[in-house]
Amino acid sequence: MPTFYSPKKLHKDCGKVLATWRSKPELRLGDLTCDVMKQALDDYEKARKELIANRMERMALQKRRDDLAKVLAGGCTRFRNGVRAVYGPDSTEYAQAGGVRTSARKKPRRTAVPEEDIVETPAKSKAAARRKKGP
Repeated sequence: MPTFYSPKKLHKDCGKVLATWRSKPELRLGDLTCDVMKQALDDYEKARKELIANRMERMALQKRRDDLAKVLAGGCTRFRNGVRAVYGPDSTEYAQAGGVRTSARKKPRRTAVPEEDIVETPAKSKAAARRKKGP
């Protein structure tokens, strides 16, 4: 049996079963009767509607949380920029506020490329050959 049941398909299937079962109410499958099945379908629908309502509440709470997070992030950025403007980008106050001091930033370094990785293009090769020959 599948672990996920589509609510629409399940409702449609149960509707067909109950319609058929109502035409033959004497049919019993152990402790399963038409009334038990109808009650289970009603409980399922009630739980599904509660779940949808809870999702809407949850989505509203998530939107509120995201809006507040945006306000907080903006406040942090404004504060950090204010500290940077007042105390400077290399100050300890700026570092305490969460900024990266200018002196702590890694300076870019050039690395030497091994000669075997250098590929000469034909235009460079001709120019180099002329220089070697001379005028």
